[in-house]
This record gives sequence, C-alpha cells and structure tokens, in this order.
Amino acid sequence: MKKFSYQSYSITLEGYPIWYFSWKIFSKLIIRIKTGYSFTEVQRDEYLNKIAEIVSSLFFFYRKVKIKYLYPFFNKNLVFYANMKLLKPNKKTLNNL
Repeated sequence: MKKFSYQSYSITLEGYPIWYFSWKIFSKLIIRIKTGYSFTEVQRDEYLNKIAEIVSSLFFFYRKVKIKYLYPFFNKNLVFYANMKLLKPNKKTLNNL
C-alpha cells in the first residue's frame, strides 16, 4: 500500500437487533413457504464471526481501524451494514507472513 492509501470493506451485522428481526421475519417466512422446513438451525451456524471478532483480528494487520455504521439509522444496534476503513498497515506483521 502507498503511504496515504487505505482499504475499505463493508460487512453485514448479523446478530444485531435490526438485522435479526428482519431476517427472522422475511427469511423464515420465505423458506417455510417454499420448502416447509425451518431455516433457523441452518442459518444460525452460517455466520460465526461477530464484528468485534473481525475488528480484533484486523488490528493484527493494521494499526488503525475506523468503523462507520451504515443504513438505515447509523447506530450499531439499528443498522444492517458496517464499513471498516483500514489504515496504517502493521508492516512488521505483514513482512513476516
């Protein structure tokens, strides 16, 4: 990476209230209608990492991680997505990989 460049990624916030509520209503209903089966058990184990786990692992590679909560209400518990801006790579760690 160049000196003042950065990487940016957006992730979904599964497990947070607004995501869980919308997922529960729409996904469960659609799967139940299409297949007749409950999709809760399958979907519950699909995503294992929460945003706190992802961010803590990113600090291994980057010295600065900024998180911006996006859409619809810009609050951690009321959003579907978070954007992570990764700055200042940890060159010692990256060179040793």
